[in-house]
Amino acid sequence: MPIRRPLLLAATAAAVLVTVPAVVLARGADPAPSGSVQAQAVTLSSGFTYQGRLTDGGNPANGVYDLRFVLYDDEIAGASVGGVVEKADVTVTNGIFVTNLDFGASAFNGDARWMEIAVRPGTSTGAYTALSPRQAVTSTPYALYAKTAGSIAFPLTVSATPAAAVLDITNAGTGSAAKLKGPVALDLDGGIRVSGTAAGRAAFVQTVNTAVTGGNTCLADKATVVDNANANGDPAAILVVTGAGDGVTMPPDVAVAYNVAGCTANRWIIYDDLALPNGSRFNVIVVKAAAP
Repeated sequence: MPIRRPLLLAATAAAVLVTVPAVVLARGADPAPSGSVQAQAVTLSSGFTYQGRLTDGGNPANGVYDLRFVLYDDEIAGASVGGVVEKADVTVTNGIFVTNLDFGASAFNGDARWMEIAVRPGTSTGAYTALSPRQAVTSTPYALYAKTAGSIAFPLTVSATPAAAVLDITNAGTGSAAKLKGPVALDLDGGIRVSGTAAGRAAFVQTVNTAVTGGNTCLADKATVVDNANANGDPAAILVVTGAGDGVTMPPDVAVAYNVAGCTANRWIIYDDLALPNGSRFNVIVVKAAAP
C-alpha cells in the first residue's frame, strides 16, 4: 500500500512578474542587405511568472507534479477570482518550481489576493491535495493593473460628452495653519490654457457685431451680449474679460453685467460708456460659482 506523504508549499513562495520588454525580429519583405531585421512591438499579456518551493515528506520535492491554482479575495474564505488554472507535469527540482499563470486582466484590480495551491504527483490522475495556508500574492503582479494607465501618454487629449465632467475634483479638506495657501484641489506649477468656441465652453472669443440684423449689441452704448451656455442663466458666474490682442484697442472702461434691461434677458453683457467698435474682440473666461 503506497505511503501518503505530506506535501507542503513553503510560505516563502513569491510571485514574480516578468517585465522585460519583448521584441520580435522579422526579416523585412522588401529587398534588403542580408541579415536586415524589423522590430515589431509585442503587447504585454496579463500572465506572470510564479515561483514556489514544495516539500514532499518533509524533504525538498523532486520530480514531476500537477499543480492547481485558484485566486481568492480572502485569506481563508472569500470568492475565487479569475477561475482555476491547472498546470500539468511541472518539474520540481530541489523543491523549487517555476510556472506561468494567467487569471485574466481583471483579476488584479488593486484589492488583496491570496493564492490557493493544490498538488498531486504528475503520474497521478486522482484528487488534488490542497496546501495550507493560502499564499498572499505580493504587489508585483499589480503592475498588471497599471497596464491600462500605461496607455496614457503626454501631451494628453481628453474628450467627453457635453454633460460629463472630464475632471471633477472635490476638496473636502479644512487646511492647516502651517499651510499658508490653505487647502487646494489642484495646484499647478505652469501655465493653463483654456480654449473653445462660444457655445458652452469655459473660454471663448466674443466678437462685437453692430449689424441691425443678427447683431449681438444692444442699447446706445453698444453693450455686447455674451452668448454662452455656461454663462447664460447663471447670475453667480464669474466672467474674466480681456482684449483679444488682435490689434483692436480695448476700451479702458469695459465692464460686465448680468440681465441688463434693454438687452437679451438672462445673459451677461460686455459694455462701455462709449460705443464699442464693430469687430472688437474679447477673450472671455467663465468660472462657474459653487452652488450655495
